[in-house]
Amino acid sequence: MPFCSTDLGLTFDPQIGERLIDLFAAFMLVCSLLFLATERRRLHVRLYAFQSLSLAIVAFSVAFFQCERHIFIAAILTLILKVIIIPIVMERILHRLIPQQTVKPAINIPASLLIAGGLVLAADLLTQSILATGHQFALAQNVLTISIAVMLLALLTMVTRKKALTQVIGFLSMENGLFLAGITITAGMPMIVELGVFFDVLVAFFIMGVFLYRISETFDTINLERLTKLKH
Repeated sequence: MPFCSTDLGLTFDPQIGERLIDLFAAFMLVCSLLFLATERRRLHVRLYAFQSLSLAIVAFSVAFFQCERHIFIAAILTLILKVIIIPIVMERILHRLIPQQTVKPAINIPASLLIAGGLVLAADLLTQSILATGHQFALAQNVLTISIAVMLLALLTMVTRKKALTQVIGFLSMENGLFLAGITITAGMPMIVELGVFFDVLVAFFIMGVFLYRISETFDTINLERLTKLKH
């Protein structure tokens, strides 16, 4: 059975755990911003792996400092699936895809980052309005703000980027933000829910991976704008 601070007989200042969680949650937000700041697909894969690693560390920290033992399982699953397996599979998909020409985003990078800044501010305002209703959360307000911002930035990535693989990464990043929100609000969802979410994400990812490979083989492109024109 995984242990926590209480099992070890250790006493920590609660602020230590909160600061550690805030730090790695902030790393997740930085990764979301970098998704919008680059068009290099391999860098997107590495950024997703780093974002998932930060999420796993947040989960381990919640489990250790708050003695939510079942979150250890979720943290281990995050580490295995999202930090190791999914990035490796994405790298292999990239290796098999037909080489693509550079595709400009629907909104250029400076404008995307400007919109991203507005979305982060909107996430902060939304968090304040939620807290104003009297809801109490296990973790700090900052983490809830970041989790909402990560989901909004992932949605922005999916809307503004034309390559199917980048949109898949945006979907996976949104799930990371949702999982972070679950930890923030409830200090861990029920285990059956966590396992169900991980299984659904894994199945969805492999299905999308197969579609990407088949689309690239059939149409010699994964540019969604060009695929849309094929309908006309």
